[in-house]
Amino acid sequence: QLQRRQSGYGRGGRMKIEKDRVQILSGVRKGLTIGSPITLQIKNLDWENWREVMSSDLEDYVPEKGEAWALTRPRPGHADLAGGLKYGHQEDMRNVLERASARETAIRVAVGTVGRILIESLGCNIMSHVVQIGRVVVEEPGCSLSYSELDELSEKASASLVGC
Repeated sequence: QLQRRQSGYGRGGRMKIEKDRVQILSGVRKGLTIGSPITLQIKNLDWENWREVMSSDLEDYVPEKGEAWALTRPRPGHADLAGGLKYGHQEDMRNVLERASARETAIRVAVGTVGRILIESLGCNIMSHVVQIGRVVVEEPGCSLSYSELDELSEKASASLVGC
């Protein structure tokens, strides 16, 4: 699922830097859950470049760099504006950017994959597809299709850059 996330339409240059790799730190042994919480980690390979700008430790923060990299103009199509207004980070929307970053969404996909494995072990499958982009609408929504038609639709959606 992480590889699928990285291959979508509109992926930026950062996707070439980051190769999402999940490490299971706890909760699984020999491929089976052991009943304790599962801990997942995806390392941020670009962190060193942002250490002085985004540091959680005041001692490591370099104000000159942080202010130079402050995000003061929201970018179209990103969470910057909505998050900046909602959380009051208009002086530097990089706090919002970090919360909505590729690293943050990657771990959501990883956790969702754990859930998917659980659901599939119960004999259920999950699929999705885009039903509308602008004025272009799917003629027949997936909810009215048979299982074999859904499988076919799922394969087509997976092969599409925009998921439809």
